[in-house]
Amino acid sequence: INALLEDLGLGQVKHTRVHDLTESEKRRLNVACRLMLDTDIVLLDQPTKGMDIFDSFFLVEYLRQWASRGRIVILTIHPPTYEIFTMISRVALVSTGRMLYHGKRRDMLPYFAYIDLPCPAYKNPSDYYLDLVTLDNLSPEAMLESSQRIENLMEIFRRRQEALSDPGPPAMPPPTVKRANFFTQVLALWIRVLIYMFPYNILHFVSDVFLSSLMSVLVGVIYWKVRGGLEQEFVLDRIGVYYVIMGVALLPMMLNYVTDVWRDKASVSRDFRDGLYSRLAYIMSKVTYSLPPAAAVCLSYIVPVYSIAGLDTDARVNSFGVYIAYNLLYLLTIRMLFMALGWMFSSRHLAAGLAGIILTLCATTAGYTVHFTDLSLVLSWFQWVSPMRWMMEQIVRWEFTGKNNEIGNITKYYCTRNPVIQQENGILVKADCGILSDAHALRLHQYRTTWPLYQPIIVTLAFHLAWFLIGLFAFFVFNQQPKQPRKRTAN
Repeated sequence: INALLEDLGLGQVKHTRVHDLTESEKRRLNVACRLMLDTDIVLLDQPTKGMDIFDSFFLVEYLRQWASRGRIVILTIHPPTYEIFTMISRVALVSTGRMLYHGKRRDMLPYFAYIDLPCPAYKNPSDYYLDLVTLDNLSPEAMLESSQRIENLMEIFRRRQEALSDPGPPAMPPPTVKRANFFTQVLALWIRVLIYMFPYNILHFVSDVFLSSLMSVLVGVIYWKVRGGLEQEFVLDRIGVYYVIMGVALLPMMLNYVTDVWRDKASVSRDFRDGLYSRLAYIMSKVTYSLPPAAAVCLSYIVPVYSIAGLDTDARVNSFGVYIAYNLLYLLTIRMLFMALGWMFSSRHLAAGLAGIILTLCATTAGYTVHFTDLSLVLSWFQWVSPMRWMMEQIVRWEFTGKNNEIGNITKYYCTRNPVIQQENGILVKADCGILSDAHALRLHQYRTTWPLYQPIIVTLAFHLAWFLIGLFAFFVFNQQPKQPRKRTAN
């Protein structure tokens, strides 16, 4: 590998991402990947496309030296310069899918001169004869003339072509290439991500942590200290902060996962075609090596907002572990949803849009924006499969009681801003609080049903597993390269 990098002038950029290479360097790197297989025959489709004259000369000269070691290099190329043309040993001139000349390069000019089509002086033969065998569609007369000329050249070459020689008895087939087993492939993918992608993997991880932390701090600033004290006006906001964390502010972080899946599709599909590793090995390694960084990113998202929103009583401290555990499982489940849809569709916008719709359904049936009793028949069933509904209910119960089971909380909220009203006997009193206690707040949202502690976890894990299987099926069946803008080409 190091020898190829040095020979092809890539030694100075060996630690550079492919995305940051020039077009010439990308072309040479692509050629190096093919030559690394050390096959007897190398097929290259326009290896000098997008390269200047100097780089094209350098690459073709290297391929000529490579072929001189007993190998065969077959390549398609646009009309090269005369110097590059002289490096080629054999030429095949093809038009409309038919052979017009095939033979040694040094015999090409005498052949066309013999059939009364000599190359003019000071003219590049590759340019001249390619123009000669190209259909001219500028006018019907030119189209007719060029097609007749091509037919005539094809017939002349067919008559003068020698018959194929007897190939003789079949030789021994080449030995089969030994493929790495499943565990070796997974290990190699781990090594590629952890070692060979350094330091870009660290930079990507830091950017994800920064984005998640920024969203967490923004939400925390909006809900500054709403969880401190016993003011009634903060009750709905104390529930709302969990709703925003689980259903709104996580979108930028989740959309990053769709983009990551979409960005890797082209290279992963190419690796599959080359047989470097299996789909199952990739999906298992992807899920396992991305899980610890994803968990760290989720923690950077859920910890700051909890502290900024207020953490000042023993009950709040005791519920912190439940909050972390439930939210971590929930965020990893939503991440699985976005990744599965990213594997399913070739368009990241379509995948992100559908994932957003499903997340909206989960948030709508969570009991905060729409009360459970107000859900329509179309959406009411979704609350039983929505992980946000189950996780949010448990977190809110711990928020207001400090325990999983509801208790008789007799502590009343303060209503310092309630107006003073006059009773029938003329006595002025302050209006009662609409929400009297924690238990009243839970009953208001119907967060009062006692469920086993493990039931929300089971529902969320089932949701996670379902989307993992959907993503796995989509990855094996529908995995396609991302859509690229169409380019118009002239024939």
